[in-house]
Amino acid sequence: MTALRPGIVCCKFTCSCLAVILITGSVSYANDATILVNAASKAARMRVFHLPNGLLTTVAATPSSLRESATYRISLNRTTSPSEFRGLEAALGQTLIEQNARYVDVRWGCDLYSKQGRLLASFFVDGGRIMGLPRSRYAVLNGRKIVINDSLWRSFESNFPSAE
Repeated sequence: MTALRPGIVCCKFTCSCLAVILITGSVSYANDATILVNAASKAARMRVFHLPNGLLTTVAATPSSLRESATYRISLNRTTSPSEFRGLEAALGQTLIEQNARYVDVRWGCDLYSKQGRLLASFFVDGGRIMGLPRSRYAVLNGRKIVINDSLWRSFESNFPSAE
């Protein structure tokens, strides 16, 4: 199992990816996970995007379409919203990659920015559970389509209840 915690990386040659990594010729998923955790701890600002889980769309919502079409957007600074940043860091620390994904329809997104306004990392999570995997969600982590456990989704749902 590989957790999104800096310095704790365990790569198994199996057929999955962040709770049990799917190795496709490299171990960059673990590197991306570490980058995301580090970015969250260093971020000065985060932008959160949401499209309601029950909203039907004609095509899957991608990270770029979510940024454009989100019905809920909020920008938070670490100095004024420290609890949301702590919640995000805790959720990322519990996030596990289970496998690669081919299809992703995202409903939650987050961009993390430095004090200078530079984009440090981004990630996106879908709004519905995967049939047969009750605690799993599709996600996009730094551009990679994956399946993760539901800790990030639960964090978004609890920290941003007005998004629905």
